[in-house]
Amino acid sequence: MSGSTVSRARLSTGLSAFYGTYFGTVGVALPFMPVWLAWRGLDPTEIGIVLGASFWIRVIALPLVASYADRSGRRRPLMRVLPLVALAAYAGLAFVSGVLAFAALALVIGASFSALVPLGESLALRGGETHGVDYGRVRLWGSVGFIVGSMGAGLLLSGAAPSWILPAIIAAVVLTTGACAALPDLPRERPPARLGSALRLFTRPVFLLFLAACGTVQASHVTYYGFGSIHWAAAGHSEGVVGALWAEGVIAEVLLFLLGTRLTARLRPFTLIALSGLAGVLRWSVLASTTDLAALVFVQALHAVTFGAAHLGAMAWLRQNVPEELRTTATSLYAATIAGVAFGATMPAAGALYETHGGGAFYFGVVLSAAGLLLAAAAGRLRGPTVPGGAHGRAPLRTR
Repeated sequence: MSGSTVSRARLSTGLSAFYGTYFGTVGVALPFMPVWLAWRGLDPTEIGIVLGASFWIRVIALPLVASYADRSGRRRPLMRVLPLVALAAYAGLAFVSGVLAFAALALVIGASFSALVPLGESLALRGGETHGVDYGRVRLWGSVGFIVGSMGAGLLLSGAAPSWILPAIIAAVVLTTGACAALPDLPRERPPARLGSALRLFTRPVFLLFLAACGTVQASHVTYYGFGSIHWAAAGHSEGVVGALWAEGVIAEVLLFLLGTRLTARLRPFTLIALSGLAGVLRWSVLASTTDLAALVFVQALHAVTFGAAHLGAMAWLRQNVPEELRTTATSLYAATIAGVAFGATMPAAGALYETHGGGAFYFGVVLSAAGLLLAAAAGRLRGPTVPGGAHGRAPLRTR
């Protein structure tokens, strides 16, 4: 389909539907899949292993899928097939038992469903350049979807057995499959990148620091993502309250995304990432020390900064410094670093820490947030080429 035949309204609507359904699925799975796994008999360490498996596979799968998309230009067929693979794997969870079987299917889910993110993100960044799509305003629908998913699942589970969690996730994946099938595509204006160009990304210190800073500030959420719902439920909060707490954090994120264009125009990307680390030190310190509802309501609003500011900063940096022909690959490396290396390495540790220290495991996030803050500050001071053929800092890689 020619880019000239795709209007900005249609592209924005398609991207909004993709983000809304994808993160709606995440809104059900992220808070409540650990609850379902516990209902199936897994202990916290085993839950950490299963969740970690779904993260680690992304280190390999996301760059491979993205590199193929960059070199072949076949983004649209991939976005139609991958959610079907994930749908089959989620359905398979109902028919197996034991940590190894769950981990095996988690590998398939992590490799397929998560690979949709860099494909969609690269389309959104491309749409911003060619069609004037406002990234923050289409991405916020992902946050809205997450709210609907987490609150809807919370209401569904109020007074119901955890057995309903998996059917709810499967229904959400079906919606995502439909949104991916309807999503328009844009033609590539430049020839595909050679493999050597993509590999040279790893020779740029600022790119490596970018990945490290983003990976650590986002991995600071690992105890929250894996065990926040279990911890709050154990403290006596109902499933509805747990779902509302998750939704509150994402509502704050939506408000930040509405200001996304203004923020990225006024603040440097690494400044936004550093602010995320600073807010994380406060947020995880509070969650480690109390389960008081008033305190939880207060710090959940910080999700706008700990996640939202870091993500906006990352997307701004990629848009400003990576050429189109490498952007899907670079975006996948960003996603693989966070959802693969960072989460895969820290999720099992978070499970072990939670099993032995309970809420004290949130102090793990304090350490990671502080590390991300320092890494972002170091990256912001670097000078020199950013990526192959590029200029450093806020200057675009090439002019148009």
